[in-house]
Amino acid sequence: MSELFSIQLQNRQQQGGDGIWLDLPTTTEQVQAALRQIGISSDNPQGLFISGYFAEEEKRFAIPYNMVLASNVDELNFLASRLETLSTGERAELNAALQAPQSELSSIGRITDFPENVDYYVHLPDVHGPAQLGDYYLNRSGMVC
Repeated sequence: MSELFSIQLQNRQQQGGDGIWLDLPTTTEQVQAALRQIGISSDNPQGLFISGYFAEEEKRFAIPYNMVLASNVDELNFLASRLETLSTGERAELNAALQAPQSELSSIGRITDFPENVDYYVHLPDVHGPAQLGDYYLNRSGMVC
């Protein structure tokens, strides 16, 4: 497993602490160890919150920062394991879909489903308007004979 992104975990009851960075995807044992390190247990799970998100530039996904912070560790770990299977081209498609003004990828759950539905999306990086899109479908897509 190689890390796709990292999240910073903190405990609400620990004032002034920096928390701990957890690389995702990871194992259940590593998650449990990180939680113990910041003083989170089954007795006080409500103290856990995600306070940061980081990804190296070449691995970065356009997932909205506040969406990551509003998620939970298990959901983000599952997302990272699913996104890890994407090819470079599919990552570009996902980033384009995430940045689309009316994107259907409005939750972590929907983003998690992207690898199973990658054929639903078409990424045309050289198309920047309706005229270019029409030209693509009429002349280059092979859909019109």
